[in-house]
Amino acid sequence: MRTPLSVGVIGLDSRGLGYANALADLPQVSLRWLCDDRGELRQHGLRRFATARLTDDPADLLDDESLDAIVITGTSPALVWGALGADKHVLTGAPLTRSAREAHDLVRLAQARGRALVVSEPLVAQPAAEKLKELIETGRLGDVYSLYANRQGIPRPQPSDYGVWTFGADELSLVLYLLEDEPIEVLAQAESYVDPDVVDVVFCYLRFATGISAHLHLSWLDPLRIRRLTAIGSKRMAVLDDLEPERKLTIYQQSAARTSDSSIGEIRSPRIEADDPVKVECERLVAAARGTRPDPAARRAVAVVGVLEAVNECIEQDRPVVAEPLHLPLRPDLHVVPLRPPA
Repeated sequence: MRTPLSVGVIGLDSRGLGYANALADLPQVSLRWLCDDRGELRQHGLRRFATARLTDDPADLLDDESLDAIVITGTSPALVWGALGADKHVLTGAPLTRSAREAHDLVRLAQARGRALVVSEPLVAQPAAEKLKELIETGRLGDVYSLYANRQGIPRPQPSDYGVWTFGADELSLVLYLLEDEPIEVLAQAESYVDPDVVDVVFCYLRFATGISAHLHLSWLDPLRIRRLTAIGSKRMAVLDDLEPERKLTIYQQSAARTSDSSIGEIRSPRIEADDPVKVECERLVAAARGTRPDPAARRAVAVVGVLEAVNECIEQDRPVVAEPLHLPLRPDLHVVPLRPPA
C-alpha cells in the first residue's frame, strides 16, 4: 500500500479550513500540519484536526523534511518560492504573483525541482466548466463569437487590496481555460467611487487572434450577487452560473445567426454531478505530486498574471494594451532560496 501524501495547510481562514477538511477526507493524504498566526483559528484547528501539529511559523513546515506538500491559502509568492526550494509540492491561491516574469520563474523552479505547483482555479474546478468546455471543443455551440463574465456584489476589499488583482483572476482563469488561448489585445476601464484607493468597478475587453472576444464586468457596487459566464455561439448559447445551486449550466438552442424563426427554442440544463471544487483541487494536488497526472494549469496561471498586468497597465495609462505571450527562458541567476521564506 502506498504511503499517504503528507500535507500541511498555511492559513486557517474559511478557505484554509475547507482545504483541511477536504484533505482529511482523502484516504491517500495525511494531514500533518496546520499553520496560522491567529491563535483563535489555531485552536479551532486543534479541535477539529486532533492529529495535525499546530504552529504560527510557516518555517516549521518548510523545515519538516518528512512533509511532502503544502497548501498556501491566498497569494504569497515568497512562501511559494520557499516551499518549492524546500522540495515541497504546492497548492496556492490565484493570482500566483503580481508579475508574469516572477510567475514564470516559479513555474520553472517547480519544474527544475521536480515539484508540483498547482494554482487554485475554483471556477475551472467545477464539473460544469468541464462540460461547457466540451460543448465548445466539440462544436455543439457552433462558432464561438464571444464570452462574457460577471462577478458582482461581493464584499469590498481592504484599501490595501487592488481590485483587479483581488477579484479578476478566477474569471480570467475560466475564460483562458475555455478558449485554450491568450488574448492579443486588452482594454480595460476602472472607477473608484467610494474610496480612491479601492477600485470599485472594472470593465475588461479581451481580443483573441481567433476573432473571439471576451468581456468581464467586475464590481463591488451592485445590489445583486452575480457570478456567471455566458458563451455565445452561432448554433447555441450557454450560461454557467456559479451561484445556482442546481442548474449550474444552461444551454439555449437559440442561434446567434439571423433566421426567420425568432423563437428561443429549447432550453436545457444537463444533469451534472455536484462536486466540491476544493476537493477537486486537493485531488489535483495529489495526482500532480504522485506524478500520475501532470497539472495542466501552470502555463495558464502565468498567462492570467500577464493579462492582469496588462489590465492594470491599461487602467493606469488609459489606453489599449497589446498583449504578448511570454516566452521567457529560465533566468541564469535563478537559485533556490533558503528554507525560511524572505520577510
